[in-house]
Amino acid sequence: MSEERKQKEPQLKPFVFVHPTTPKGKVCAVLFLIVILCSIVPIISLVNKPVLVLGMPLVMLWSIGIVLAVVIVLRLALHWGVK
Repeated sequence: MSEERKQKEPQLKPFVFVHPTTPKGKVCAVLFLIVILCSIVPIISLVNKPVLVLGMPLVMLWSIGIVLAVVIVLRLALHWGVK
């Protein structure tokens, strides 16, 4: 029985890239890419200054903003029904 099951199951590719097909999906993908790019080291090093904002270092405020931006983009995608 397991041999029959193995023959019926399609073989998956080792790497599958699913790209968005709807305009709303493309907007969410671009927004998410922008948020991810804002969290990489070259951008973080621009914000890593000895400045206090509301009693917090600027880089800490930046990381909180990134987390909030991720939540907003994912919530927007959920609201639009992007899959």
